[in-house]
Amino acid sequence: AALAAAREVRDGFDSQITTWRHHLKNAEKQRQRIRDLRSRNMASSSDLDQAENAVSEARGRLESLQRQKDAAEEQVAARAAQVALAESQLDKAEVAAPLSGTILIRAVETGEVVDAGQPLATMVNLQQLELKVYVPGEILNRISLGDPARIRVDGLPGDFSAKVGRIDDFAQFTPRDVHMPDERVRMVYGVTLVLDNPADALKPGMPADAWIRWDPDADWPATLSVPAR
Repeated sequence: AALAAAREVRDGFDSQITTWRHHLKNAEKQRQRIRDLRSRNMASSSDLDQAENAVSEARGRLESLQRQKDAAEEQVAARAAQVALAESQLDKAEVAAPLSGTILIRAVETGEVVDAGQPLATMVNLQQLELKVYVPGEILNRISLGDPARIRVDGLPGDFSAKVGRIDDFAQFTPRDVHMPDERVRMVYGVTLVLDNPADALKPGMPADAWIRWDPDADWPATLSVPAR
């Protein structure tokens, strides 16, 4: 509303400026006519003074109106900047998810004040999940990106197909929540398996067993069994 009002004030000077430009043009013509008559002694000095005053008045009014319009233009620019800032702040107040997915954890509620960088929610794409497994260094060189894998989850029938998506560059100690068949293995490498989950049967946090087939000429065994722990 303020921006519209400022524009209305600015535009209101246009018609006045046009009118006084017309007045100035006529006053200048009249002055020139009086000058010509004066040169032939057909007009008095008083007539010429009046013509000069009319030109000065018209020019002064025109210059004043132009200054007022310039000031109004500055007001329009200031109001437009305020509107742009408000729109920018409004855009920043709207949070857009970086991907399509499901919200697992909602950390804040609508209307809460948050700090810069503060997490608002935890999202996951349930259509494509990842499972991180850990393998000892002596078999790491057998595994390559894209190798097929199978995953089995307790309580769900059948196996899920996956493939090797990432392999860690550095070894680490076996995480406490990972059960290794060989407890003597202490340094392991993380291998991330990527699997599709079109039916949303799998959920984040489910424990699972995984098998990786690194020999392309080998077939999957008829039965996948977990080595004895």
